[in-house]
Formats: sequence, structure tokens, C-alpha cells
Amino acid sequence: MNIKELIEKEESETLEFKKSTAQLERALKSICGFLNHKGGIIYFGVEKNGKIIGQTISDQPLRSVSQKIRQRIRPEISFGIKVLEIEEKRIIEVKIKEGGVHYTFLTG
Repeated sequence: MNIKELIEKEESETLEFKKSTAQLERALKSICGFLNHKGGIIYFGVEKNGKIIGQTISDQPLRSVSQKIRQRIRPEISFGIKVLEIEEKRIIEVKIKEGGVHYTFLTG
């Protein structure tokens, strides 16, 4: 299944869409849930209905997402993060594998 087909699916227990990295706090809670369940993928730059809206992406949003994941999830995790271009719009993909131990989300 290619990325566009995946995004055309609805959100589920292993797939979540966020309009932008401004929704990072909610995404961190989802990441913790993914770790404690089956793993999952979060896309930033995609609306809840699967519409790709994209977002401006520089090193700063990518660094911010990575830093927050490392700071707020315990124990520390490994994850994949990359920028994808779909329909001439850029989105961020964060892939989380099932954790195997219990993970905790550290609040603000």
C-alpha cells in the first residue's frame, strides 16, 4: 500500500492525522498509546477526513517533534520521522513500533 492509499483510509487505532505540528501535544499522547498497543503512524499536514493540506516544513518542526518525543515519553523510544511530498504538499510522517514494555507520557 502506498502512502496516498494509506492516507485515504480513516483514522484508526494505528493511524492518526494532525493538521500541523501545532497539535504536537495531542500527538504525543497518541504516540504513547501506539507504543502500548500495536504501534502506529501519525501524519502532520493531514486533516481528520484524510485531506492533505500540507505544511511549511523546515528543520525546526522536525527537530521540535523529535525533541518532544524524546523528552516526554519514557522509557526513551526509537521512531522514524520523515518528510513526504504528496500532491505537491509536504507532510511529516512519524512511525512508531509497538514498544514491548509499558510507556508513560510525561505531562508539561
